[in-house]
Amino acid sequence: MFFPALPEETAGKLSAVCLTGAFFFIAIGFSEMLRNKGARLRFGWVPALFPLFGLPVLFLPGRASAYPLFPVYALAFWFYADVLRQVERADFSSDYGSGAKRMRRLHMLRLGLLLALVAGRLLSLFFPASVPELEFLFYFGFACLGQAAGAYGDSLKLEGLREMKRLRDDFIPKLAYRYKALISSIVSLSKSTLRNADSAPRELIENTAMTRNLAQQLLDGADLLLDLSLIRQNRMKLNPVPVDLKVCVDLAAESCEKLMAEKNLGFRSGVSGSVFALGDESRVRQILMELILNAVKNTDHGMVTVNAWREGDRAMLSVEDTGCGIPAEERDHIFLPYVSLDAESGGLGLSLGRSLAELMGGALRLDRTAPQRGSRFVLELPASDERPAALPRAPRSDRPYLPYASAEFGGREKAEGTVLVADDEVSSLQTAAEILRGAGYHVLTALSGREALRIAESRPVDLVVLDILMPGSSGIAVCRKIREQYSLIELPVLLSTAGGESCDLEYGMKAGANDFIAKPFEEKELLARVRTLTALKSSMEQALHNEMMFLHMQIKPHFLYNTINTIVSFCYTDPQKAAELLTNFSKYLRLTFDIDQKISLVPLERELEMVRAYLEIQKARFGDGIAVSYEIDPALLEWRVPPLCIQPLVENAVKHGLHNGKTPGGIRVRAGRSGGENRISVSDTGGGMKPEKLKKLQSMENTGGVGLLNVQKRIRRWPGASFSLSSREGRGTTAVIAVRAPKEESKG
Repeated sequence: MFFPALPEETAGKLSAVCLTGAFFFIAIGFSEMLRNKGARLRFGWVPALFPLFGLPVLFLPGRASAYPLFPVYALAFWFYADVLRQVERADFSSDYGSGAKRMRRLHMLRLGLLLALVAGRLLSLFFPASVPELEFLFYFGFACLGQAAGAYGDSLKLEGLREMKRLRDDFIPKLAYRYKALISSIVSLSKSTLRNADSAPRELIENTAMTRNLAQQLLDGADLLLDLSLIRQNRMKLNPVPVDLKVCVDLAAESCEKLMAEKNLGFRSGVSGSVFALGDESRVRQILMELILNAVKNTDHGMVTVNAWREGDRAMLSVEDTGCGIPAEERDHIFLPYVSLDAESGGLGLSLGRSLAELMGGALRLDRTAPQRGSRFVLELPASDERPAALPRAPRSDRPYLPYASAEFGGREKAEGTVLVADDEVSSLQTAAEILRGAGYHVLTALSGREALRIAESRPVDLVVLDILMPGSSGIAVCRKIREQYSLIELPVLLSTAGGESCDLEYGMKAGANDFIAKPFEEKELLARVRTLTALKSSMEQALHNEMMFLHMQIKPHFLYNTINTIVSFCYTDPQKAAELLTNFSKYLRLTFDIDQKISLVPLERELEMVRAYLEIQKARFGDGIAVSYEIDPALLEWRVPPLCIQPLVENAVKHGLHNGKTPGGIRVRAGRSGGENRISVSDTGGGMKPEKLKKLQSMENTGGVGLLNVQKRIRRWPGASFSLSSREGRGTTAVIAVRAPKEESKG
């Protein structure tokens, strides 16, 4: 076929010699291409075999000419098998991309097919033609299975890449939060330095101001990065409400006024007060700010123009400048992340703006641009027929809603109070301390939870700011410890958190936190929350003071008259007894009125002293009508209890328990430990109460016993305390105050 003018035998011999020669030349090429010593040792001697096996084919007669081909084909089989093995080894050990590996696999398939053909040629010398054909089909199927296995491996690698992308998306926000906290500390410390730098050198003031401005730019970039991460993770929360575009434009223009004045740019707004959009108002302002800043930064002279109009059910807003325009090669990717004409934003501003617009059901596009003639961007949002209920709020920082943050305080008025700040991060600790000291607070600092507890127990503190994550003991655990000794009113706790996770809020509130604040600290927010809590504490302390004054007023005039008359009568009959009564009466009055309103707890011994003085007066009045007994555990005499919490119970027992009885009664006052609790009980053996009256008292309904109700309210505000009242008609009444004992005491 290839040599039609030659005899068939001669043509077959020439064809065999050519194929054999081609194999030897391929061997030379592979040995040079592999360029390693082992390959040259294996394949370098192959060309020398061509004269020994290839040329004799031309001279041997008939069928004998096929005998030299047997070692040639056997050698070719070994050669191609070795090359295939080396390519396969390179495929599994290489670090190249999937595209390069796929090309190598195609080469492997070609070599494998060639190997199958050589094997078939070799076998055809001895076996029927069907055997090589079956062998070829077998190898071809095996090669297809290899390709399928390769595709499966690629899918596993793709899944691994997706997992790496997920880990990256989780890592970026955490890193951004960390850097945001540090940068915010730099901003706050710079502001504090500038605020107190009246006598500092001018160069120092200028450098500090520049540091603050640069740090603020980094802080804005961290915010953009966090927003973009939230969008990618589908965690961006939006609150669609009617938005007045004119108000948004006016506020944005006011924010950019200084920057436009520095570049001598004009600003023109053609937005009327009748165009309303439906979207998240803070995010609409964010997009608008980015568009105006982009226009200002790319315009050296001229005008920035903003217009708004309505097209059907869409609200349209355009921002146009007279700047340098956008080059043609940049127009296709200005909305891609990390690609932007604005280097300061890292290429995130326009990309984030488009993503936010799409999340709100709108779009952001480049409408037109021309070199040296400026650009025009158009923001499209769903239109709203409703007017906004109020002006837009301040730009949101994607922090969860936290209570007590609504108070606004102006000026730099001095505040009184001591604030304990506990944080293991020195930068955050110093930032909070500088902000609070600048507002006039006395600040105590702690680097651990244990140190915070020690300071709170040994120093008078008005407020504690606790970081949730601290080594050794978390902020939540420290808050729980504080609540064992102090109520929500006595010592407010403000927990600080970097992530604002909902589980942190839940656990913190259960532990007794008054409020939360997100880190990094912002001066206005921190001061607002601290002032709100300290004001709340002052208000509640005043309310408690009023309650105490109300209790003092419960000393009825007739009690005073009766006591004085009793003393006067004893002056005639028993002067010594009169002197004792006068001493007890003066002691009772002193202990009743001499209570420091700043002290919420007093020793139990002091309360018992008041009770003894009161009962001695009553015993003198009623003689044998009252029998009093005391069962007091000496270990509890220093235990601190709310003032005037026992005497009203004793007075109630005397008034209602004994006066109504027909026979002399007794009063027993106990104080001891039982079942991990410190318990105080006042029992009488009087007439008891009817079930209806007892039920009303237990439900804290007003039944005329104002003093008893007041005691119940104050006891229930005492951390870990409970109040119970039991009575049986004709058998007497028992009032019990039970307080969970501290662990150190309960172990003892």
